[in-house]
Formats: sequence, structure tokens, C-alpha cells
Amino acid sequence: MRNLARLIVCVAALSFSCRSAPVVETREELDLRPLASRIEAVARTLLPVDAWGDTRVLRQRVRIEWGGGSESFDAVLQRRPGELSLVGLGPMNLVGFRLTLRASAESQGGLEQVDFENRSGRALPFTPTHMLADVQRAYYPWLPGVPDCRACERSGWWGSVAIWEKVGERHLEQRRFAIRDALDQGSVVIRYSDWQGEPAVPRQIEIANGWLGYRITIETLESLAVDDPASP
Repeated sequence: MRNLARLIVCVAALSFSCRSAPVVETREELDLRPLASRIEAVARTLLPVDAWGDTRVLRQRVRIEWGGGSESFDAVLQRRPGELSLVGLGPMNLVGFRLTLRASAESQGGLEQVDFENRSGRALPFTPTHMLADVQRAYYPWLPGVPDCRACERSGWWGSVAIWEKVGERHLEQRRFAIRDALDQGSVVIRYSDWQGEPAVPRQIEIANGWLGYRITIETLESLAVDDPASP
């Protein structure tokens, strides 16, 4: 827990650069695009940062595999009011990159803001917005309400995206995203296992992105509530 607390302090002290606003498009705008362009737009679509109410810091080990190679790194995922951030760590827990989704003030148009800083000296395999979108697909609520069933499935829509969820005896086991009229063009499948803690957190998450052809494995090593008395 002390290691995680020290990382939080280090991460909070960073400044940001390379700002860009995420693309948010209506279903009508998406329907006018060619299929490949529509898939790309959906893959980068972000929810409002505060749509996930949990405030938490997760210390994680992440592995990304794609056709051209693979990459592994330790990371800290932090969700607090008005902000979602992912920090990639290098040797000796030095910050390699940080990307943040933050709520912008109404005076700035009310749109979410993506901040990105790369200190690793290497290009990331995917854009910051793609990475934040994967975090949201894994952790954010996409279907309304809390599942009130056990060993069941439920489905719904978010714009032009169809969403399915498989609920186990106690927790979410699988989530799938596909484009409404392009179900044969791949999907994003997320599998959850080894839920622990209170509130419970999945210790293992696998994201298979069939739209863009890569796989992410996330192992959560430590979890800390932001308002925990042990937090700094």
C-alpha cells in the first residue's frame, strides 16, 4: 500500500502537454461514414469522465499484443471526480507516459479534454484516445442500472453500438461491443475474473479488440479507494 501511495504522489505532481479533444459524433454522422471510418470513430468514442462514479487507484501490470509486436508495462489507473488518468511506468517506477481524460469547464465548451505526456522516448502502439476508450469499455457502466440477476445475460444499445453483458453468480464475467449493422466486422470482447475486495475489483481483465486487431491483458495488483484513510 505504501508503494501505491508514493506512486500517487509522484503522478499527481506531473504537468501535461499534447492536448486534444476527443471526437464525439452522433449516430447520424456515423451512419454517413464508410464502414472502416465508422469503426474507427466508434473505437475512439469516449463517455463523459464522471459517468463512472467509482473513485479509485489501481496499480496494474499491462500487456498489449498486436500484429506488429507486444509491449508490457506497469501502470497506475486513477479515477477521481472530473478526471480519469492512466500512467505507464518504466524501470524504478519512473513515469514513462501519462494520459488523462478530464472534464472541461462549461466556459470551454463543456467537452472532455484528453491530455497526454510521453517521457518514454518511444511511440505508443495506439493513440491516447484509443487507450482511454479501452479503459472505459472495461470499467465504465454502459448499460443502465445494476444487474439484479445471477447467471444471466442482458443487452442494450449505446448509439450505434450493440452491447451484451454476461453476469455470473456475483459479478460481471463478459462484455461485448459490436456495431449495429456490422456484426460480421468484428467486436470488442472483454472477460473478467478473480473479483476481490470491497467494493470488488476484477484482478484479471482480457480485452480482445477485433475491430483493430490487438489484445490487452490487465492484472490488478493493488486497489485503493481515493477517499481511503490510508491514502495521502
